[in-house]
Amino acid sequence: MSSLKPALTAAALALATALPASADPSFGIGLSLVFGGTSQPQFGVGLRAFSTDEEDKGAVSLGVDYLFASQNWRPTIGAAYLSKNGYLGIDVGYGLYGAGVDFGVSGGFVDTKDPAPIPGPV
Repeated sequence: MSSLKPALTAAALALATALPASADPSFGIGLSLVFGGTSQPQFGVGLRAFSTDEEDKGAVSLGVDYLFASQNWRPTIGAAYLSKNGYLGIDVGYGLYGAGVDFGVSGGFVDTKDPAPIPGPV
């Protein structure tokens, strides 16, 4: 665990400093399927913050899941594809209370904006 703390701190700091420089962030809610950390895959519900609100774009995500079977909280960092008012993502998380590092996939709802139109010839 002690070797994981610096990596998570560095990732959180990098994400926090990158978000203000990018497009407007967006927030979503969805379902997660988590592998690792326990012997069985687990389902959960999650909240995510994304680095952009534009649809049809990739985004960095930062979030938290609540896993039903283990009744455990799981902070996450990952990547997602934002479509029209939805997202599909992959992430790495750390199950609190001794569950350890795990991997997950998630999908859900997010309020996105249409991409900016390309200006035509003048």
